[in-house]
Amino acid sequence: MQGKAEFERDVKATNDNIDKQLKALNKLKDESESLSEKKENLEGQLTENHENLVIVNRSIDSKQNELDLLQSMIDNLEGFPESIKFLTQKWSKKAPILSDILDVKDEYKAVIEHFLEPYLNHFIVDNIHAAKEAINVLKQAQKGKAHFFLLDKIDESLDSRSAYKDLVFAGDIVTVDSKYQKLLLHLLKDVYIYTNQDDSIESNEYDDLTILSANGTYVKKAVSISGGSVGLFEGKKIGRKKNLEKLQKQIKKYND
Repeated sequence: MQGKAEFERDVKATNDNIDKQLKALNKLKDESESLSEKKENLEGQLTENHENLVIVNRSIDSKQNELDLLQSMIDNLEGFPESIKFLTQKWSKKAPILSDILDVKDEYKAVIEHFLEPYLNHFIVDNIHAAKEAINVLKQAQKGKAHFFLLDKIDESLDSRSAYKDLVFAGDIVTVDSKYQKLLLHLLKDVYIYTNQDDSIESNEYDDLTILSANGTYVKKAVSISGGSVGLFEGKKIGRKKNLEKLQKQIKKYND
């Protein structure tokens, strides 16, 4: 027959075992709650990641569509005369045209394009010999005329910019490769953008400068001024190849 002391030991052992099991159970409950919380967090992250992936894919699709359209415009030389298209395809020199080398801040593309419009179709060549070669190609094929900038004839060694209130030197918002920097300074010598919000400038102000309105509505020179409304497609011709390079880098970054 079991004695009292032995019975008490059995009871104590049983209670200790119960306490141990309860602690283990509570630990499992805590771990279960922690896992449930982690599961909820992971599900939330998964949902967020999926939503972000949808946004990124839409952005990639949008950029790809923009790139495809731009590539098509560049390949087909949309908006350029027949002589430019012919030389680009048939002339071995493959000289760039002005509009392709310019990288302009988006907010100023319309105004820079407005000012440089007469020159955007000009080829850029090293010297007159290259220009004569191209002219002969056009002459023989009866494909019209083309214009050329001769890099070796441009001497714009000094930076002519000055500081004026409400004026930004146009050369500061246009970027080109170092090879074309002198040409850029030559084209934009004494050309400034008027940044005042009232977008108006008195006719007797800055008479020795060429003033462009920041929104592209006018170009004021010493004895003339031109302007009007800004067309829907103004600013779309300038810097097409530079924009293409940017889009290609953006899409590559998304895909990496």
